[in-house]
Amino acid sequence: MRNVSAKRAEPVSCIFPIEEVPGAQQLNHQTQVPHRPRNLVKIKYRPKDVTVIVPSVEPWGIEFYGVLNKILASDPAKTIVTTLDEFVPRALEVVQLVDPEHRYIKVVSIPRPPAAQARYQWMRAMQEVNTDIVLVVADRINLPLGFIRSVAIPFNDDNIGCVSSTKRGIRIPSDNIWTDFWNVVGCVYLARNDVQGCGTHKIDQGISCASARALTLRASIMRDPAFVHAFTHEYHLGGLIGPLNAGDDKFITAWLLGHGWRFAMQNGPEATIRTRIGLFPRFIYQYCRWHRTTWRMNPRILFKHRSTWRRYPWTTYSIFISSLFNFAILWDPGMLTCLWYAMEGTCHTRQSMAMLVLWIITSKTLKPMFHFIEHPADIIYLPWLILFGYVCSFLKFYAGLTFWVISWGSREGL
Repeated sequence: MRNVSAKRAEPVSCIFPIEEVPGAQQLNHQTQVPHRPRNLVKIKYRPKDVTVIVPSVEPWGIEFYGVLNKILASDPAKTIVTTLDEFVPRALEVVQLVDPEHRYIKVVSIPRPPAAQARYQWMRAMQEVNTDIVLVVADRINLPLGFIRSVAIPFNDDNIGCVSSTKRGIRIPSDNIWTDFWNVVGCVYLARNDVQGCGTHKIDQGISCASARALTLRASIMRDPAFVHAFTHEYHLGGLIGPLNAGDDKFITAWLLGHGWRFAMQNGPEATIRTRIGLFPRFIYQYCRWHRTTWRMNPRILFKHRSTWRRYPWTTYSIFISSLFNFAILWDPGMLTCLWYAMEGTCHTRQSMAMLVLWIITSKTLKPMFHFIEHPADIIYLPWLILFGYVCSFLKFYAGLTFWVISWGSREGL
């Protein structure tokens, strides 16, 4: 294994022609300085108590540069880039631009393993961690300036094992309607997940999946030998499926549920990351991968970690159970059919059908509402987004039939 140190001065200005990169204005947008937290004397953990891990198989480009620059501006204890042996030189090129004095960034690597590649990258980086808190971030996101401080605060509670945060898609308008539509699809998907996640957490403190795009954990959890072995040797169906590479965040969520840890979720501008979502056909591959993980993990959570039913009843019902049966292409026509026969022969049949259709449309508009508030022009895509929601029922069913597929899907060779 290779281990190359790199270090830091103040983040330097970008030498790339940022204005020529689509979406760079959002990528390099500096959020306002976060509000000073109350009760400062009670805060146990600050950015200096957090080590940031950036797993990457593409450690190059303007987005990777932007991630490192934002991390260093937040002043964590250490930043560890973990990649594959063959990509170390390219990673160091970017690190040199961000941090010419080579002080606080360390680049570590692993050989390309046959399976569970991303998970071995995580564990390799953990060998360099000596702080109590670990923040794992994706290599293609935009972090607000106060993000690390925001996600460190909930660990004041010793029962909190994981802190999740909200996510938004990077909206990149395009003159090509097809490209523009798929960018909106990705942004709306994240917005819906955010509303659902924040809502369930507010009700019973549960969480369905702590996204690995920006996942904060206690280092003691990731150092636990039992966790390390289970994380890098995840199998299903008695060892027939695995070891898994994708679904690392869902595995961590299930592990924490099964070991009695509690979750926290931070919301607000300083705790919201921005990320790109793949366009067509990459989004389809991502969507199927996410739902294959759902088909594999939700039954395991329901039947193996049965304390979840008692500790998080609403999350259990609305997420872990409903996600296995929620097929809009079946339920919506079914409701309309039942209402039609129930009202048959009355004078209010048409009015009742119209009200139910309006109710269905309204229910599908509420979750992505925050996206439309931020980007009101995207409301023109609403009819097509609703239709695509029905297409997703087929994709979800297909994912269930192919749950044994464990490849990353959206990245070649993974």
